Amino acid sequence: MKKILITLLLLAVLGAGVGFYMYNKPVDKMHTRSIDETVTAQQLFTSYEADEMAANKRFLDKILIVEGEVIKTKNDDNKMTIFLDTGDMLANIMCQMESLDTETPKEGSKIAIKGLCTGYLTDVVLIKGILIK
Repeated sequence: MKKILITLLLLAVLGAGVGFYMYNKPVDKMHTRSIDETVTAQQLFTSYEADEMAANKRFLDKILIVEGEVIKTKNDDNKMTIFLDTGDMLANIMCQMESLDTETPKEGSKIAIKGLCTGYLTDVVLIKGILIK
């Protein structure tokens, strides 16, 4: 019985150590990651609209620079989201920014955002975005 309790205690301590390490593990920042491809907002959306499977093979989980015109910005839950025009009134490129400290671009301005493509819902979604100067 003592051996079982000691084994369980050691496993609990080991699990807590692994959990602590994973919680405090440094996050890879977007500015240090290499770029896989540069596209315009229209090109990215058109690729997904034409053939989602092929677009996923090309863009999914890749670091992209997407260039386009800002149609709106939104701040909520300590995150800024920038929407880029795709030429389609019902769909956009939705870019969740890495930091709320990002300078808010003006509507109608042309910008480039570096981010991780996570796929297509109604909008094409980029996360961990940073503005490229």
